[in-house]
Amino acid sequence: MSWRVNSMRCCLSPVVGILRRLGYRLCLAWWKLSKPITVGVRVVLVREGKVLLVFHSYQDAWYLPGGGVKTGETLKEAIAREAAEEVGASLGEIRLLGVYDNFYEGKSDHVMVFICDFLNMTGETDGEIARWGFFEPDRLPEAVSLGTRRRLREYVADQGPLCRAVVGMQVSRHSAWSRIAEWYQNWSPACRWILPVLWMGLIFCVSAQPDLPHAPGHFLDLLVKKGAHMLEYAILVVLFWQALGSRRTGLACVLTVLYAASDEFHQTFVPGRNGQYVDVIIDSTGALLAALALWWASRKAR
Repeated sequence: MSWRVNSMRCCLSPVVGILRRLGYRLCLAWWKLSKPITVGVRVVLVREGKVLLVFHSYQDAWYLPGGGVKTGETLKEAIAREAAEEVGASLGEIRLLGVYDNFYEGKSDHVMVFICDFLNMTGETDGEIARWGFFEPDRLPEAVSLGTRRRLREYVADQGPLCRAVVGMQVSRHSAWSRIAEWYQNWSPACRWILPVLWMGLIFCVSAQPDLPHAPGHFLDLLVKKGAHMLEYAILVVLFWQALGSRRTGLACVLTVLYAASDEFHQTFVPGRNGQYVDVIIDSTGALLAALALWWASRKAR
């Protein structure tokens, strides 16, 4: 086995890493609710009998290189772009291994897996890849995704189907969470405002309390309360985003900031509480970070 730690990983700040993981988690949550139909590509890159796997900075397993197909992009263009972005590879002739359906993450994901036996690569990435490596198909690292193992077994056996569903993964569609998500999707656009309105009501009720419990120690109390400020408005921007639609992330952020300002104004009328400009900034920061994560997650889903 040969593998290499991506040198760019050392340059990524902890904030960027947190945003990537948060964006991915938000993307998963949105997929559970919206159940989108997506098209993706992956490629088995082979060099000297070994296959290339990548480890994303926001996931916990090794995968074949690949990603989503963008609007107006052919499958060949998509796989060439993903290979160049993730490992700096330029591909030679490619052939189809199979077409696969995956319902594991809540979306209806249709993935075309290709094989390429000839490539030139620099190893340069766009920052999403934490590390990459070439592995022998029968000596894979432990943390390889189940789907990747299946595709490599089919590649070795030369039995890649032209169309095959990922069996055993559709069970999650019948889980309690999936039933709730499906029920939510049947709501009318007007009814989808119920959740953000309820959340705004909860924020209003908390702000109307003359005094709130304190954490032990001034620093810890400050950290918990300001962190709660950021979290509650990060959740609000997600709820606005769901009500408005995924293409209106900016508007969701603006509405959240306006409500944060109105909430601080409301606190000026509550005995023992006072509105502060710094709290509006903290609330807005939480909303902005969540909005950026949503934008990034939506971009990755395309």
